Amino acid sequence: MKRMSLMLSAALVGSALLPAAHATADEPPTADLKVTFAGPATITVNVPVTYRLTVRNEGPATVQQTSFSGIHSTGIGILNSSITGATGWCGFGPNDFGCAIAGALAPGETKIVAFKGIVRSPDIPLVSFTMRVPTTNGEIVDPVPGDNSAQVISDVVSAAPVASH
Repeated sequence: MKRMSLMLSAALVGSALLPAAHATADEPPTADLKVTFAGPATITVNVPVTYRLTVRNEGPATVQQTSFSGIHSTGIGILNSSITGATGWCGFGPNDFGCAIAGALAPGETKIVAFKGIVRSPDIPLVSFTMRVPTTNGEIVDPVPGDNSAQVISDVVSAAPVASH
């Protein structure tokens, strides 16, 4: 029953791996999923901006499905998202964000999720995003959990006034 519960949890929350050649019955397979996250240093109110999350499999096992989640500060609205090189879905809440990327991610491969957001209020001083992939789900282990999350902080500025002639 415990194993069934762990398997169900892995299917719902984490990443599923193909067994590594070196994995044994006592050792779960491993894959180092490395996250990088990029966005603008400054956001202008009412001007859409793009953020890019990159997930790279440093190996040694192949990841069958990758998921990640994140939180963001109040004040930015997510307009849309796209996944490069894979199919999947993304969902947005008032302060959270999550995606599931279908398909295998072999060692050395990368998947990119881009999303656009917009700040509509000049009263928001900054926007902060923190994104992460799971380090373990009961069936797999990431041997380098320190590279499983990334953060971007963007200052918010009002649009410069237009000079009149």
